[in-house]
Amino acid sequence: MSETYVHEAQRWATALLEREHRGPGDTLDAAMWRAEQKWGIDHSTFWALRYRPPREMFVSVYMRLRQAYEMECVRQEARLQHELMLAKAAGFHAANSSVVAEAEALLRKEKDAAG
Repeated sequence: MSETYVHEAQRWATALLEREHRGPGDTLDAAMWRAEQKWGIDHSTFWALRYRPPREMFVSVYMRLRQAYEMECVRQEARLQHELMLAKAAGFHAANSSVVAEAEALLRKEKDAAG
């Protein structure tokens, strides 16, 4: 059972590091240090989840990762809503843009799942 929690924590940590990674020329280690500063999760936690996953983990670490992941999801959703608003203001609508239609569908799906 604890392996499931570790795998979930690994998935969250990977997603957070992907968001923090700045592309070519950046290192994953640097992204781990920035993630530590941003979310208050030790660099060693990110490192261990990536390279040497523990068999078990503290609930506090698990919950901190979960909270950071959820906060990042909320931030990305708000960013998508803002971009969608700008696209509509510029004259792009779901009827003439597949990207706008996909963004609206994604936001509807998230809204339905949340409520």
